[in-house]
Amino acid sequence: MEKTQLDKTFDQYLDKLIEKKDLSSAPEDEKERFKDRMKEMLISEYNKEVLRRLPEDKFEQFNNLVDNDAPLAELGAIVEEAGINEGEVLEFVLNTFTDQFLNDNNNMKAEA
Repeated sequence: MEKTQLDKTFDQYLDKLIEKKDLSSAPEDEKERFKDRMKEMLISEYNKEVLRRLPEDKFEQFNNLVDNDAPLAELGAIVEEAGINEGEVLEFVLNTFTDQFLNDNNNMKAEA
């Protein structure tokens, strides 16, 4: 999945989650800092989940490309060749995050 598409998806998701959690009244700068931190977490979890799903041979190939500073397109090709459904990965990560976020009133609000 392209980075800009992923960023847009995460931004929209976080806006809706902030509304759902009734954090919309927080000052704008606090909401933006919160969103930035949460987005970093989401991207990290997304990337980890994609790597977890790579078969061992593709994982080694992926690591070799990373070690050689390969372009993102080449890394994406490895993921595509492995047949990883990035939509499923995204859904898994968002569902997991939503469950944690909505069930953790105190910790998430304290971070905002």
